[in-house]
Amino acid sequence: ALGQIVFLLYTLQHTPFSNITFRKHALQPLGSASKIGFMKKSSSSSMTNPQPHPGRRRITALASYYTPQQLQEQKRHQEEIAARDDISWYNLHHYEENGSLLTIGYYARRNFNIALEGLLYCIAEAFLVVEKRDMALAAPYVISVGGLVVGAGASKIKGGGGSSSGSSGEATVGGLPVAYDPSEGERWTAVCKYLLTDLKWLIAYAAKHLDR
Repeated sequence: ALGQIVFLLYTLQHTPFSNITFRKHALQPLGSASKIGFMKKSSSSSMTNPQPHPGRRRITALASYYTPQQLQEQKRHQEEIAARDDISWYNLHHYEENGSLLTIGYYARRNFNIALEGLLYCIAEAFLVVEKRDMALAAPYVISVGGLVVGAGASKIKGGGGSSSGSSGEATVGGLPVAYDPSEGERWTAVCKYLLTDLKWLIAYAAKHLDR
């Protein structure tokens, strides 16, 4: 599921006229082995989306709809991103690089939760664009992460703006922490459901405003 979310965000980022950009992160949609990169401050400001191919009128969320030329462009872009030395990569899956099963220890959970928080930040950035264009499609469950607060009820929390000065710093969806904790399975299942529900609104935005 996390790989599908990464691919959705990556597709929207590269869809013409979406205006969705990620200032602090880079995405690698690799299915169940997807990753998210954290860019250094010196490079995040200069990181821009590549210009869409002149002949491209739309990009769907399914790779099967890509032309061979588009697939080559996406592959080339991914190789360029992966080769950069100013990006720290984190896995969005439960396996370590060597393929062994991830032990649920402190460092393993910490790295996975860093990746989750980065992914949530990208989703929040996408919703900032959605809210500027169509507030009716604001996320039903409020997302709070890294100083950003977005969602239909965000004004009650932040008092307007797009950032929260009184945020506790904890990444949450619908008021629940997104951080994974094996001892709180029911809570994490609930926050994942909230997040997937929010993403339905993001897909609705793409269908209404971009997929035409």
